[in-house]
Amino acid sequence: MELARTSNSTVRFFCESLPQIKIAGRIPRNLVRNENTELNVRYIAFWGNRFFGILDGPVTEFQLATTRLDPDGSFLVDITDFSADKIASSYQEGSSLNLLLRDSKTLNLIAFNLSPEDAEYQSEIHGLRILPSYPSGIKFINSNK
Repeated sequence: MELARTSNSTVRFFCESLPQIKIAGRIPRNLVRNENTELNVRYIAFWGNRFFGILDGPVTEFQLATTRLDPDGSFLVDITDFSADKIASSYQEGSSLNLLLRDSKTLNLIAFNLSPEDAEYQSEIHGLRILPSYPSGIKFINSNK
């Protein structure tokens, strides 16, 4: 249906909540520069372009969570369980979680693609694979050296 050809259209859109899961992880201590270092978790939706009918454009991404790190580099963050999203999971293009570090005062990047140390948890772009749960203490490395 083209919106330009209709004057009064009604479309029902139903949202269903997805469950929450925890990621308890650790990044290298040398990346924790000071108390301003924060972890940012983003959902990268490669399937978004096809879903929205975009042939060539930026990949859709959503910020999910931001948290401070403990001095030893450990963190705990709650995120949406995107593995429970049947529609997004049905697209071959897939999705990934991107973890980055930045200074919370200046917003300067410290590390922009933290990758799970264990390849079993890495997505195609070396981010964190979308899974229904993650092991406690999952280790991340700085993959943008």
